[in-house]
Amino acid sequence: MLLYYLVHKRKVEPLSRNNWLYSTKALGFFRSKVAVKRAIDRYKQLMGFNRYPNGFKIFAYHCRTNRVKNIYFLQHEYYNERFDCDIVTSLGVYLSKDDAQKGIEALIQSPKCTLSNYPEGFCIDKYKINELYWPYGFD
Repeated sequence: MLLYYLVHKRKVEPLSRNNWLYSTKALGFFRSKVAVKRAIDRYKQLMGFNRYPNGFKIFAYHCRTNRVKNIYFLQHEYYNERFDCDIVTSLGVYLSKDDAQKGIEALIQSPKCTLSNYPEGFCIDKYKINELYWPYGFD
């Protein structure tokens, strides 16, 4: 089964000639393409999102079961001094917090993983499937 991760991403300001600072909002995980399209239609009516209607991005994640009600999303975030901004990396979707924690442990043990240089940057967020996480928009 696929789960669809919906984000909204828009350019905020240039960091250099070819690099931009982006505002990225995690909008939710959805069980079907129909559900994610409905969510986009709803978000496009809300303050902020209505000014940037082309900023919606959908990412698909494989899930072992279709009975899941919640997922645990593993990400890593650290501050980049050169560009004066946070760098966020999406690492995976898990069915339990324990499994996500095991994912962190495996990454830290990997000699090729540079994220382990910032071990405090790992975070696990719980998401309810088919729920809107920015229901009031933004300024």
